[in-house]
Formats: sequence, structure tokens, C-alpha cells
Amino acid sequence: MFSVLIVACLFTVLSVQIVKAKKKYRSVVAVEKELEQQKADEEEKKKDLEKEKAYRKSLEYVEDTAQTSLGMVRDNQIIFRQKKD
Repeated sequence: MFSVLIVACLFTVLSVQIVKAKKKYRSVVAVEKELEQQKADEEEKKKDLEKEKAYRKSLEYVEDTAQTSLGMVRDNQIIFRQKKD
């Protein structure tokens, strides 16, 4: 009779521990999934920044900046502007 009571107590304690472990596991899995998403987002940002860096080193960027900021044009380029009323 006493041994049945001990087994029942052990079963209860183990059950509680298993439930706690499952809860913690689910929590860890959720955090892992969130971190993986953040990693993917950061990798996408890195790719975008690398593209931006390459563009800023290009002749196209220099030309675009010269045209928009300084109003410069190429020798063979014609600019059409509307008259302001």
C-alpha cells in the first residue's frame, strides 16, 4: 500500500516536470523561430546595403547625382522644360 502511494507521488512529480519541460521547449522553439526570422530580415537588409554600396561606387550614381544636385547634363543631352506661368 505504501509503495503504491510512493509510485503515485513519483508519477505526479514526473508528470509536472514533463509539463514544465514541454512548456519551456515550446517557448524556446518560439524564440528560435523569431530569431531565424530576424536573421533572414537582417540578411535581406545586408543584401540591400551591398547593392546600394555598389550603386554609389558606379558611374551611374555619379551621373545621377550630378544631374539632380548640380543640374549638369551631357554634351549630347537635350533638356525640355515647361514654361512656368
